[in-house]
Amino acid sequence: MVADDMQPVKYNEIENMTVGTLGAGTSLDAEGSKAFSDSVIGYIESHPGVRLLLNFQNITYLSSAALSELLRINETAKAQKAAVQLCGLSKEVHKVFEITKLADVFHFKADEEVERTIMRLNHDAEWKVYDG
Repeated sequence: MVADDMQPVKYNEIENMTVGTLGAGTSLDAEGSKAFSDSVIGYIESHPGVRLLLNFQNITYLSSAALSELLRINETAKAQKAAVQLCGLSKEVHKVFEITKLADVFHFKADEEVERTIMRLNHDAEWKVYDG
């Protein structure tokens, strides 16, 4: 069992959306990616229709298992009519998204600072909400 302060994602509701920040030192290797995915999927399922911005600023490595888990998160978002966007991707992580074509699945602006993304999306209609 994971203690609250050891959760892989911390959620913060900000007006019209929720920001989920991956914890410092969170590695999205095979083990870390499953805990991350379980946390995000649980949050989406308990908040149908949520607009969730996942903050990756603390992540510098993604395993192939993490990529599979991100696709699972995307499927859950579709089923729950939710919207998921990403921010804070390092250059290395951004490159992985480009190479694997996940940049076509998840919405994010490369090189945009997290705070700017939050401000832009909080009152923006740029969210792709899945409606079936």
